[in-house]
Amino acid sequence: MPREVVLKTEIDAFNLLRSINDGSIDADDIKLKFDGWPLAQIHLVGPKYHNSITPSIMKAFIELQRGIHRAYAYAEYGTYNVNKLTVEDKKKLELAIGVEDGSSIFNIDLQEILDKAFGSAVSKMSSKELVLLIIVLGSLYAGNTAYKDYLQDRKDARQKEIIIEEKKAHIETFQFMSAQETERMKLIRDIAKSYPAIDNVQRHAHDTATEVFKRAGMAEKIGVGGAEITGEEAQLLTRNAKRKSAEVRLDGSYRLMEVNSSFINGFKVKVRNVDSGAVFWAKVQDTSLTEPNKAALIDAEWGKVPVKLKINAKDLAGSISQALIVDVESFTEQEKENYLGRFNESEADESSSDSTSEEL
Repeated sequence: MPREVVLKTEIDAFNLLRSINDGSIDADDIKLKFDGWPLAQIHLVGPKYHNSITPSIMKAFIELQRGIHRAYAYAEYGTYNVNKLTVEDKKKLELAIGVEDGSSIFNIDLQEILDKAFGSAVSKMSSKELVLLIIVLGSLYAGNTAYKDYLQDRKDARQKEIIIEEKKAHIETFQFMSAQETERMKLIRDIAKSYPAIDNVQRHAHDTATEVFKRAGMAEKIGVGGAEITGEEAQLLTRNAKRKSAEVRLDGSYRLMEVNSSFINGFKVKVRNVDSGAVFWAKVQDTSLTEPNKAALIDAEWGKVPVKLKINAKDLAGSISQALIVDVESFTEQEKENYLGRFNESEADESSSDSTSEEL
């Protein structure tokens, strides 16, 4: 029976994240329990902020809700298309924002969502990937370190953009991250390199933080995740911030459905994800793939077996565009046998179902 691991603080979460990632703890051997974490607090001070959620701030929370929907859709259905979510899914994922007395203090509590929704997901991911996703999701959307890291990132970006020396000098005084916090975020970035779902959550969390600080720009003071800045400083830091969540990694196993070779510098292939069923066109550039990569694509097409693809794309409201295949890996013989066995079983089930329908 899996042993229960209780996460009470952000430090607990990162320690577990590190242990699972380096293999010292097996994700199959644990069951997550949340006790007081993840919980983020946003504190806004100003004339408009008294026990209320303004329409502007509401947009930031909508962005957060969207990110949770996307992550769950991938964990449960293998796609970022939130249209796959059922009414019951959305009920389990509904974000509750608590508002305290005095100046507006918003509490973002993800404990129940991560426990009841993600904890019970019949995921297409491995146990390790799902547990890593749950911890990273809590860390990025409701963790103190992540919001500080966002501000540090924006400080570095704005230092390069700002020309006015007075403003540049002011920004240079900002210091949001400690050495320990920098190491924590490095861990997440390293993990994201190996897990596309986590990389995509990281991108969307960046956009959520942009919305939080940008929409709170009219406040006199803003406190998020232990970092405190003025509304004017928030406006300065979030200016020119670009959305990152439209860019997604769609790495996975795919069948090649169709090939269009009418392009001068490459060709396009119509692919279908064998887990989610998502179908879209992806481009292959002559200069971006090695000859073995191209040979693997040809073998997959002629052999009618899946191939492992690394794909960069844009996802706009569930519609995939500008997909580019950046790496190809053939299935092993054992993986081919497993797939063909699964495929034949599926066909047999469909045939049996059709026969039953005809008899009725």
